[in-house]
Amino acid sequence: ALEGVGDAAGARDGVEEARALFAGAGEGHRGELAATLHNLGWLEGRHGDPARSKELLEQSLAIKREVNTLVHPSTFNTLQLLGASAARAGDHEAAAARLTELLAAQRQLLGEPSVRVAQTLNELASARQDAGDFAAAEGHYREALAQRQALAPDGSVDEAIELNNLASLLEDAGRLEQAEALSRR
Repeated sequence: ALEGVGDAAGARDGVEEARALFAGAGEGHRGELAATLHNLGWLEGRHGDPARSKELLEQSLAIKREVNTLVHPSTFNTLQLLGASAARAGDHEAAAARLTELLAAQRQLLGEPSVRVAQTLNELASARQDAGDFAAAEGHYREALAQRQALAPDGSVDEAIELNNLASLLEDAGRLEQAEALSRR
């Protein structure tokens, strides 16, 4: 709540207090502890120390995997945040690894086509593009586009975003005629 009004230090203090309470509350509250570690990791990543953020998010993920022995949606946000954080830090391989793990879990639990799967494909493509792996990025963007088209066959803003991202990749790869053709679509 404090985060929304701009008091990051107050938000961090409140989440730290919650973490201490859940950590002392015993095994029955491990899920709440994992959620609190996730929130604290998010705050640290946004307003503090990226290395501390990663440490907290990894702790959250480990607990979530203990508590939820099967693929579970509670792990999705933590995997996504770890991937996005790695990408922002320029560690494109770590980003791709986390996003690939997330994608497999989403496909298993959500099936396809899925908005969440398409979003993750887009993030994975972006990480690959930033790493200079244009072939892998293109495959992921095209797969994300196909998912968007299956979800909204008459076109959507999300489809337009995927087309724009694919055009940007093709431009980066020096395939200007293809990029221009996509931009006109």
